[in-house]
Amino acid sequence: MNYYFLSIISSIFVILGYIPEFYTIITCKKKDVGNVYIWLIWTSGNTFSIAYCVMLHEYYIMATNIIILFMNFSIFMLKYYYLHIYTEEYLPQIDVV
Repeated sequence: MNYYFLSIISSIFVILGYIPEFYTIITCKKKDVGNVYIWLIWTSGNTFSIAYCVMLHEYYIMATNIIILFMNFSIFMLKYYYLHIYTEEYLPQIDVV
């Protein structure tokens, strides 16, 4: 019996876990990137998982892993935006006389 549905259910829970993070970053304009090494570990692990799915032709599981990788990258880019670009762009301009 194939148990693909267990992997898909676990991926759905992981994807749902990203929603509060997106909400917090966008509403609070969270400016900390956190530990950069954890982002590298998450991205590497997800990339290896995608490679595993490609080799075994498990396309359903690969699709959910690609979505998770995209969400991970999106959160990193949002945090980077609020840390570097948003603060520089929207700082009050003070004229020095």
